[in-house]
Amino acid sequence: MNETSQHNQPMAPAVSVIIPMYNAENYISYCLNKLRQQELSNIEIICIDDGSTDHTAEKVLNAAQADPRIRLLRQENAGPGVARNLGMDQAHGQYIAFLDADDEYPNNETLKELYEKAVQSKLSIVGGSIIVRQPDGRLDDTFEGEFDGQQFHSSGPIQYSDYQYDFGFYRFIYSRELIHHNNIRFPELRYFEDPIFMVKAFWCAGSFFAIEKPTYLYNCTHPNVNWKTKTTQVIDIFRGIRENLCFSAENHLPRLHWYTISHFNLFYNQAVKRGRCYSYKVELAVRAACQCMNRTLASQWRPIAVPFYSGLTRFLTHLMRTFHA
Repeated sequence: MNETSQHNQPMAPAVSVIIPMYNAENYISYCLNKLRQQELSNIEIICIDDGSTDHTAEKVLNAAQADPRIRLLRQENAGPGVARNLGMDQAHGQYIAFLDADDEYPNNETLKELYEKAVQSKLSIVGGSIIVRQPDGRLDDTFEGEFDGQQFHSSGPIQYSDYQYDFGFYRFIYSRELIHHNNIRFPELRYFEDPIFMVKAFWCAGSFFAIEKPTYLYNCTHPNVNWKTKTTQVIDIFRGIRENLCFSAENHLPRLHWYTISHFNLFYNQAVKRGRCYSYKVELAVRAACQCMNRTLASQWRPIAVPFYSGLTRFLTHLMRTFHA
């Protein structure tokens, strides 16, 4: 339900910025203040309160009194993906942007540059690199390995078949027509919901325009996750990974498959191996992802992934024994 007053605008917003929020009272005011300073003024800001138990909603309503572009929606706690879906359903902008409540844009020109490039290129997706603020305040823009797709080294149109990446969806703006025409939604997962959305959106678009400069500032100031208490989220991670593995296999995207396997290794080591998050449901989710991974590599892409494949069987055997150690 929209809790702010309706207002008239001379034209539809250029960009709808969707912000899912859960217990974000410590940083949502800063986020909104920074967003309101964007040079692209013809925007709407849709904040979705995902069942917060603190004063997040009140802070948004206070901000909305000073800026009618801000709207507040509420829902029962269901995760950021479901919240973003609600925001997309209510959006009126020509393009849709996604911003987390504790992040920001690198400068006040970011949305203007993204929108202008989208109009000029006539492409449905436009975005750039990411920059990360580390806990010590240092800004980091160097990425390697499974994260090398977070950065572009030149600007221009790119075919998704040449990119095949699935992380950092918030670096881009997306045509609302593209999203609604193809019914692109976030799955009802609490973790790894955004790579699934990103892959499907880029696949439907076919190509996108890349901007070399950073278009999103991720604040890496969150406390370390206690994975042992996040069983549901861990299950969602491996369900999401399995979905992207199936998608990459069905659409013959070997690089995306490799990236997804790398993300499997990352989350398995963080959440299961070091985080000691064990349960029968976690085991089932991990097994399902492993089976899809093993079957696809063996049948289609063994020559492409020889270095990884050579140790995959031993890895899977060891992984399954871990649950019963």
